[in-house]
Amino acid sequence: MPRQHAVVGLHFLYKPVLGGRVKLHIIRYTLLIPRRVTRRFVLISSLLLSSALAPWCVIAEEPVGLDQPPAPSLPMASYFNALPPAQLPRIELPSGYLARIELNSSKELGHALQRAEILFREGTALRVSEPLAFVLHGPEVAIFFRENYEEYKSIVDLAARLSALDVIDVRVCRTRMGVLGRSPTVLLPFVGTVPFGPAEVERLVDDKKFVYF
Repeated sequence: MPRQHAVVGLHFLYKPVLGGRVKLHIIRYTLLIPRRVTRRFVLISSLLLSSALAPWCVIAEEPVGLDQPPAPSLPMASYFNALPPAQLPRIELPSGYLARIELNSSKELGHALQRAEILFREGTALRVSEPLAFVLHGPEVAIFFRENYEEYKSIVDLAARLSALDVIDVRVCRTRMGVLGRSPTVLLPFVGTVPFGPAEVERLVDDKKFVYF
């Protein structure tokens, strides 16, 4: 009896069952091939066997669990005709920020300067084209008189540092200074002036679209 090769193979079948599940069948087969037969014949025989079993096979494009339904797949044409993902809406930044000063006190001004420093450290103040605006038109304008530096040193030093970094722009109302009987020359060097404080606030909010911080 001529010697033979025993070729053993495994074939995996995925068959649908009730409930949308997939059941796995493993078929083991053995081919007895005469030794004189070439390897090409062995390969062709294996392919023919796989083709014969193909009608009973359910081939999944992606691995699925034995107890899980296969994930739905799109036809190849759908990948080419699919719409691109929607772009995230762009967040419009304001033109600038304006300090909200309502109590006209040194404590309130100090807190506003601290908030400006936080915005600078977080990078928010760097995203707008103009420095954070401080428009003062109440009695708090006296904080920036040269003669009052020692009394308000901590506030003035913080304001001067943020102004030097171009983070804030401090301007006081000349009309208020006239009421106080003082000239703009008594102001510290980094402080500017505007003709009328409330009108400047309105211009920044309504015309330039500044928002309060």
